Amino acid sequence: MKEKIKKAKELYANRRYRALFILGLYAIFFMIVIAIFNTSSSAYVPIEEEKPKDVVLDKFGKLNNYEYSYKIERVIGSDVIYYNVDGKRYQNKEMFVINDDINDYYTENSTIYIIRDNLKEKVLEKPLTVDLLLLRPQNIVNLVLLSQLESKTDIYTDESVRKSYLLPVKDFIKLYFNEEVEENEKFISINTYEKDNEIIKVEIDLSSADQFDQYIIDFHKLEFNYSNFDKVEEFNKDIEE
Repeated sequence: MKEKIKKAKELYANRRYRALFILGLYAIFFMIVIAIFNTSSSAYVPIEEEKPKDVVLDKFGKLNNYEYSYKIERVIGSDVIYYNVDGKRYQNKEMFVINDDINDYYTENSTIYIIRDNLKEKVLEKPLTVDLLLLRPQNIVNLVLLSQLESKTDIYTDESVRKSYLLPVKDFIKLYFNEEVEENEKFISINTYEKDNEIIKVEIDLSSADQFDQYIIDFHKLEFNYSNFDKVEEFNKDIEE
């Protein structure tokens, strides 16, 4: 053993062998580094970054007890007609009235009825061209989740926060009509207004969605106002078939 150590010292004293020895150490060092890097790279599994959960939007999508007021702008040729809808919702039931319409409407499990003398009669045709049953809070949440947040603004007059989104027209048609259309560069604007951790108002501008002749979208601007959360009492006890 001593002879081997002595021999190694003699070789190391030689400049030529010392250079080879040092070069060998560098080679071993880099081999170890490369081996460690390859091991760590193969063990790495990329994780998709999840968007932070919007607590207010999530809460809004679960609403089933509230009062509402809707404003609808409908365009027929060169004429613009406005509708106002006032109603309330309790779980899967709703009651609402439409301006200039003598009927009282009642919905249960997405079926619309007319109420006459506490009797309900099924409606064969929707009272409006816009299907309000497809624009309930959960439906609006689905639209927002497919949209791109463009801006966030503090409204000092009522201390609310407005969030502005852009939704591709094709995604609206897919959710509302349940049909696929080709990609296009048109967008729908959606504004939500938040106050005290509640969404109190939603605005949807569908002006750019009427380019598809096969789909009837003659309602251009929609405004939904919500109030009295969790304060609506059951109201269908006296309604009969």
